[in-house]
Amino acid sequence: MIDLKQDGCKLYGQYCAVAQNGNKVDCDDDENIDGDTDEAGKEAIVNFSSFFGARNGVAEIKVSDGHSLWHVLQRPTGGEFYAPNDAVLDRN
Repeated sequence: MIDLKQDGCKLYGQYCAVAQNGNKVDCDDDENIDGDTDEAGKEAIVNFSSFFGARNGVAEIKVSDGHSLWHVLQRPTGGEFYAPNDAVLDRN
């Protein structure tokens, strides 16, 4: 799950990932995504971290045909990380 907010070209929010049959839940109330969108608001490069200590990840988020496409460009380091490298997300 990704919950994003946009303020002009600034994008921020959080991702939550569930792994190992629910034994690992990489989620919290804090934000762990921030970045900038293009002028059309259809693509963004964001920095992200996990709630298990991994930092400095970079992902690309695109909007296509009513879906959000998540693609990790650089995996975060220094801790555990459970978000997928690639995901197609439906919009709520």
